[in-house]
Amino acid sequence: MIMSIWIRACTLLFVIELTGQSSEMLSILDRDDLKHTHFGYSIVDLQTGESIAGYNDSEAFTPASTLKLITTLATMDIMGGDYHYRTPIYIRGEIDASGTLHGDLIIAGMGDPSLGSQEQGDFDLDALMSQIYSKLSSTGVKCIDGDLIIDASRFTPYGICDQWSWDDLCNYYAAGAYAININENEYTLYFDRSTQSGEPAAVDRVEPSGIGLQHESKVLTGATGSGDNAYLYGDPYGYSRVIRGTIPPGQGDFDIRGAIPDPPIFFLRYLKIYLLQLGIKSERIRVCHDPLDTSQAVSLWTIESPSLRELVKRANTVSHNLYCEAFYKTMAAQEKGLGSFKNAEATVNEWLEKVGVASHEVKQRDGSGLAIANTVTPSSLTKVLYSYAQKYQVDDLKLLLPKVGKEGSVKYLLRSKPSVQNAYLKSGSISGVLSYAGIIKTQSGKWIAISIIANGHQCGNRKMRGHMEDMIVDIYKLY
Repeated sequence: MIMSIWIRACTLLFVIELTGQSSEMLSILDRDDLKHTHFGYSIVDLQTGESIAGYNDSEAFTPASTLKLITTLATMDIMGGDYHYRTPIYIRGEIDASGTLHGDLIIAGMGDPSLGSQEQGDFDLDALMSQIYSKLSSTGVKCIDGDLIIDASRFTPYGICDQWSWDDLCNYYAAGAYAININENEYTLYFDRSTQSGEPAAVDRVEPSGIGLQHESKVLTGATGSGDNAYLYGDPYGYSRVIRGTIPPGQGDFDIRGAIPDPPIFFLRYLKIYLLQLGIKSERIRVCHDPLDTSQAVSLWTIESPSLRELVKRANTVSHNLYCEAFYKTMAAQEKGLGSFKNAEATVNEWLEKVGVASHEVKQRDGSGLAIANTVTPSSLTKVLYSYAQKYQVDDLKLLLPKVGKEGSVKYLLRSKPSVQNAYLKSGSISGVLSYAGIIKTQSGKWIAISIIANGHQCGNRKMRGHMEDMIVDIYKLY
């Protein structure tokens, strides 16, 4: 009965083009499970840019990860889809007859979020180290009488946004972005667990090794079906962690992921040990935050990432925070000379103005949507989608977003409502926030951009998701 009321109300709501609140919407929001909900949406024709319908579409909302649409589309426009991160490695010094390099090995960080990623196949962490060893060996280097150095000057040294919640810091999804990122700036903790609820769960091992973190586990085995409720706490730049919460009962390992506290340092430590095990000794490791002079250095190898188009698709599909933070700072480095949160915010604001979004419509404090201080209007997201579709065509936009019912964070959205065949949406979800934004081909064959955001709902995101699914179906049928 309640759902049929919802559907009838939505039908009335969307048949009429709205400029403000309506009695139909008020009746929906007055229901017990949507009381006190701040709700808005925007629908725009992708061919004409006409606003088809909207509700609270010029009001500010916390967007969660739908903010990634602004980050990724701005990066694609500024850097170009065929852009590749290129991380150069240099030898500085002379190699004598014995194979000793009297000088340094220098890696210049460019902010590549995919460096040493398990997602990159042949260039995961150990494969990357193997390649560096192979390149060194091919030049005849058997010993480095000098240092392993990272030039990290492209980005500021602090990768973490100061407006992220303390509860998030130290967990993998709040790893931050640096000039050198490695293994997606995360590590995995494996727990010994029990089949009995309430039993302590100790950390068995950490992978990759060599991070140098100390872990104090306060984790217990939870009830059957309780899932992963274990989180890491501590200073995100420090080397001590406390783990609290529960993991599900069972046999064998159970793993959670944490954030590497200083990815450039970890990269150098891991490389130093890796080379030493293969017989190449080096002296110190150093991270430099002022640009190094490599004019007299010899290029050893340049590590090339997949295309930005591929990286953006991964970022939007799995809602990868690190990738979007790296994109955010990459734009800043390109436009302002230094990858910082301040420069990134200014860069995105300038880009938004160019695509027709006023400065008061978006307040972007990070690249991923993790900062609760981020706000957008529903119409700002549809304006960005429209502008991008006009410049690069709808087919290109489809390649950058996950397909509903098929991929990533929207794989199960609308699974029970198969009539919507062509929907490409970015999801956003944190406590009390649920949002969807993207493009849909409606039943009439029209391509539209939509943005739907709910803040402060009391019914929980799972139930709110069901309400939004019904709205998306109504939109599909009506337009």
